[in-house]
Amino acid sequence: MTDVNSLKNEARKAEQRGDWPRAIKLYERALELGETGIETLDVSLYNRVGDIHLRLGDNAAAISAYDTAAERYAEQELIPSAIALCKKILRTAGDRAEVRLRLGRLEGRSGLFADARNNFLEYARSMEEEGRFDDALDALKELVELSDDEEGRIKLAEHLFARDRGSEAVEQLERVAQRRRQRGDDASQILRRMTEMRHSGASVASGSPADSEGDAAGLDLESELLEAKQALHVEEDESAQPTEPNQPPSPEQEISQLTSRLSSVPDDHHSRVRYAQLLVASERMDEARTEFERALSAFESAGEYREAMHVLEELLHLDPDDMTLFVRRIRVAARLDDEGVLINSYLQLGGCIEKRLSTFSMRLLSSSSDTGDVSTVLDISHKS
Repeated sequence: MTDVNSLKNEARKAEQRGDWPRAIKLYERALELGETGIETLDVSLYNRVGDIHLRLGDNAAAISAYDTAAERYAEQELIPSAIALCKKILRTAGDRAEVRLRLGRLEGRSGLFADARNNFLEYARSMEEEGRFDDALDALKELVELSDDEEGRIKLAEHLFARDRGSEAVEQLERVAQRRRQRGDDASQILRRMTEMRHSGASVASGSPADSEGDAAGLDLESELLEAKQALHVEEDESAQPTEPNQPPSPEQEISQLTSRLSSVPDDHHSRVRYAQLLVASERMDEARTEFERALSAFESAGEYREAMHVLEELLHLDPDDMTLFVRRIRVAARLDDEGVLINSYLQLGGCIEKRLSTFSMRLLSSSSDTGDVSTVLDISHKS
């Protein structure tokens, strides 16, 4: 029976000959063996198949392959790779609402809350435009549960109110107002909207138009606004810790918490990985690399190779051309007896070496033609 390695070798030869349809057929056969469990699934082949389809102008087939790759990477908890494939789909196929939603969820799992927020809000906007208000509502609920996003919570309140769920809408705005008061920000606009919602609900319940009471209605609104402000002050006085239960910390708060945690428990390397992910989200890349490296070395030393592989994926997302990372990935894949990842790592390492040799050759030719000085060539070789 033909094995996956033979199929991939034949597929690469077909690519070199420019026989793209045969290359696709061979790669798809290798993927079929992996999907059925006969061989180890090499998810990167879906990406390769997508690239070939794209080269042939078949965008629909390319998107289908990329989509499956993103799904399989997510199943294997290789979240950075899944995120990269979702972004590739958006670049290739333009804006797709369902991809935005998936990307937002993946970014949320990685702690990239700012990016997740943008994708959830974009998805909700698309659903509104299509008249799919329940889907928009569900996405906004998911967003505020994920990151307690203020803008998402305000939009959620308006969606709830528009669907005659006024008490739930007011509850959402109360949380926004409370948070603003805690920060020392002006919450009057939110409080006013809360009283408008309450008053509108009361008017509907009594069967009278919202403007039938003229100035009296305005006085009622002002009275309710004052009561709401007073209630918020009472809530602040009653609790020295006004933070709401089960409310996730902000990225900055989580970084601070993890800094303290790692200071007291430096061997908690799962927390160190989370800390590094937050540093990436804060664009503190050099610090993130250092923390990822420390966690990687610790996991390797402890024989926790699956965790080590996840950290390597994070590092490769930051430095996709770092040959030393592919060498370490090969070593970890061998420990895991993961043939698919092992072969893929060798191929990617070969690509890096080829790229490095190409750069070196160009420099070598340039230096030789300019000076003819062997010592200069040797110096370049040493530096490369």
